[in-house]
Amino acid sequence: MYKKGDKPGRGIYICKKCGLKLELENNFDVLTACSKCKFEVYNKLSISSVSHGMAFHK
Repeated sequence: MYKKGDKPGRGIYICKKCGLKLELENNFDVLTACSKCKFEVYNKLSISSVSHGMAFHK
């Protein structure tokens, strides 16, 4: 569980109240309150939850 003000690292975080996804792009980004519902607690989207079918090929 992560909350507003944490620097949890790069990844996708999901608001525990409304489910809105917030992506942090680097290890220095800080979690903010949810822009939709203003809740301040998140879960991190696990790597196993991400679809692997989105690869791009040249």
